[in-house]
Amino acid sequence: MVYPETLDDVDVLAHTVYGEALGESPEGQIAVAWVIRNRVAKGRNYLGKTIKDVCLKPYQFSCWNLGDANRQKL
Repeated sequence: MVYPETLDDVDVLAHTVYGEALGESPEGQIAVAWVIRNRVAKGRNYLGKTIKDVCLKPYQFSCWNLGDANRQKL
């Protein structure tokens, strides 16, 4: 299983789900969380080893991209 290892992981996970699934149903929000979980579980170093690494990897989740409207809401 993949669990948040730090408070930073929890914080970034929550912000990523919020930013990516803003206006979505609870199911849509859960789906975003599962994408993150699956990427961490794959263990591919190019995506990152932690939840925070995976979420903040450039161009993986648009809410973290500079210029994205949702980034200001995070």
